[in-house]
Amino acid sequence: MINRQFLVGISRFTWVVVSLTMLAGTQALADAASVFVKTTTLQRGVLTESLRAYGSVVASPAAVRNLSATRAGEIGAVEVLAGAEVIKGQALLEFRNDPAVTAAHSQAASAVGLARADLQRTEGLFALKLATESQLAAAKKALADARGNLAALASAGGGRRSEVMRAPFAGTVSSIAVQSGDRVQAGAPMLQLQQAGATRIVLGVAPEHAAQLKAGGVVSMQSAGQPGARLQGRVGMVHGAVDPQTRLLGVEVVADRGSRALVIGTSVSAVIATAAVDGWIVPRSAVLRDDDGAHVFVVRASHAQRIAVRIVGETTAH
Repeated sequence: MINRQFLVGISRFTWVVVSLTMLAGTQALADAASVFVKTTTLQRGVLTESLRAYGSVVASPAAVRNLSATRAGEIGAVEVLAGAEVIKGQALLEFRNDPAVTAAHSQAASAVGLARADLQRTEGLFALKLATESQLAAAKKALADARGNLAALASAGGGRRSEVMRAPFAGTVSSIAVQSGDRVQAGAPMLQLQQAGATRIVLGVAPEHAAQLKAGGVVSMQSAGQPGARLQGRVGMVHGAVDPQTRLLGVEVVADRGSRALVIGTSVSAVIATAAVDGWIVPRSAVLRDDDGAHVFVVRASHAQRIAVRIVGETTAH
């Protein structure tokens, strides 16, 4: 039976999992040989293989809102700064309608009044047999069209001289494209808002490691910009194409609930667990190699005895 100790120089950080096979005809070291060695106990266990990866925290596209007006106008006042955190309903900026928009709304309201009066007159004439059914139908259609035009202008804010635009949800002001006094056209972006907590963590991994990555794999992360912010998460998705700029394969990580949120734009270092292997756990420096292959030395009856091994897993994690 093998005494579960072996002669090694112990590495602090790098460990391997090996399977042991006794070599036939192995001889102990000569009694005359004398070297200084350190022994450690041989233990069986499971070692988790992992990959080191780096990436950053980015905004989730589905949680970004660009605020714009459906009509032309002027910026009255900007109430927030880029990077500011806001709550739902908080005032962001004041928007004043272009005079032409206000005039168009007034004209539409007048058109509704005229169409209503014309319909009433046509109904009176129709009752006296002085107007045809087609004339009555045309008057009804004219009123319906006028009302529809007025409703469209009103829903676009044409009935208000000014409007305070408010945050539709709690979040962070990503960017502001306007200043007080600027005139903007309909549909022009004025402010971008990022919903709170809706971020993605994207890591970059060398393409040759793609086969080791699986959805659901455990990921441990931390940020150099936020030393106290440590997150646990899992692999959510592995991109199917290499990024043309970084030449790396993108890996999206979903942070576990309860993990502290990281600020958008911060860099992240991560360790992705890829596999778990079972065997005898030994320091990497204990495994030696020669023409006969990999091997370790174990202590048996106070003598060093060579044992052939096969490395089945390795990690460089602390």
